[in-house]
Amino acid sequence: MTTTTEEIRALHDRDHELCLTIPSRLTAIEPVCEQIRGLLGRRHLEDVEFAVEILARECLNNAILHGNRGLDNARVNFGMRIGKRLICLRVTDQGPGFDWRRMVRHGLPADTAVDGRGLMVASLYARRIAFNRRGNQVTLWINTAKEGR
Repeated sequence: MTTTTEEIRALHDRDHELCLTIPSRLTAIEPVCEQIRGLLGRRHLEDVEFAVEILARECLNNAILHGNRGLDNARVNFGMRIGKRLICLRVTDQGPGFDWRRMVRHGLPADTAVDGRGLMVASLYARRIAFNRRGNQVTLWINTAKEGR
């Protein structure tokens, strides 16, 4: 099943902010990324486009597959806010959450691990990563300048 742009509800779409609610389907990720690229382009932030898009894709993928467990009727909220020095991404799913504290205690998984690589990728591109208490929301901050991630 494909996702149409009508199914992606824009809550805000300003020159520095994007807030969307999308269906919990993998096909909804590409239209979100198109909007991310458009907003970053309008703000002349093409330098960080790769980092922002890979983080958004990874977080949305995890929210859909792991958080909402692939349930078609669930939704995912996505937010991006561009500041002077940082871009903030926030993804929230409707699932029960996960034990992110365990990951903090035990560290990132080995390079050969099957699961958990998303956090490893996020740690490479994000300046900071935070989860809500429940574990169904992740917030990432990315530097707007290429240097100094």
